[in-house]
Amino acid sequence: MGPGRLLLTAVVAFCAACGGSGSAPSGVLEVAGARTFLHCAGKGHPVVILNSGANGDHRQWAGILPRIARDTEVCSWDRPGLGQSPAPYGTVSADALVSRLHGLLDEAGVDPPYIVTGHSLGGFLALLYALRYRSDVSRLVLVDATPPGVVQPFGLGILPDGTHAVDLRPAARELLGVGPAPAGSIVLERGVEPFVPYAARLWRQGQAGLASAGRSLLITATRSDHEIPREQPALVAAAVQEAVSATRHKRPLRCSPALARAGGVCRAGREA
Repeated sequence: MGPGRLLLTAVVAFCAACGGSGSAPSGVLEVAGARTFLHCAGKGHPVVILNSGANGDHRQWAGILPRIARDTEVCSWDRPGLGQSPAPYGTVSADALVSRLHGLLDEAGVDPPYIVTGHSLGGFLALLYALRYRSDVSRLVLVDATPPGVVQPFGLGILPDGTHAVDLRPAARELLGVGPAPAGSIVLERGVEPFVPYAARLWRQGQAGLASAGRSLLITATRSDHEIPREQPALVAAAVQEAVSATRHKRPLRCSPALARAGGVCRAGREA
């Protein structure tokens, strides 16, 4: 147990939602001079790390985190200026946020391997985290993640996020040069399309591109628009549970019956 987790246990009350024997604590940690909120539950490895979409905090995962905690440890966090993390102002880089998350997990004693999961902006950050800390990441679960290729045409270079904005431009250029998400990722895409046809095509192509590496899955959330965590939480949980099981048993990802029951249409990424 790391010193940060000892600090959390000593000075922060356990979150009622994390109750149960052996559950990880939740609270605010100081990382590189900045206070950041972390919420964990469950026990076991790999640890699932949840990254919210723009302007969302750890509560975005309220319908998902308890389901995952039945099987393994799962943690969500609040980026600066969101939820219970104090507010900065101005613009921060995507790299700064990824570095903050890495330091937070280290300080809290949450050890890899991780299944890094993210929705929208959080999915973009998950991609960058896997690039920066590849040895810590076993798999990615990307929930209608912001594809690097749409950052410029959609005007998302400087993206509002709580009290500040996130500069995605340098990271987007770098991720475009790297290519798809790492092999063995799960990509969930919206099934209900609110965009005009041109924008919808770019976004959908971006999702297929993320899933185009070998051994990956592309899952369509048939009853959801962009807000898949809110509209189909059981599907997101089933996708994460598939990633956990495949990692533990050292087997390829499968289009499990649980994904279909939760309203997902699943296929191998290269078939998309």
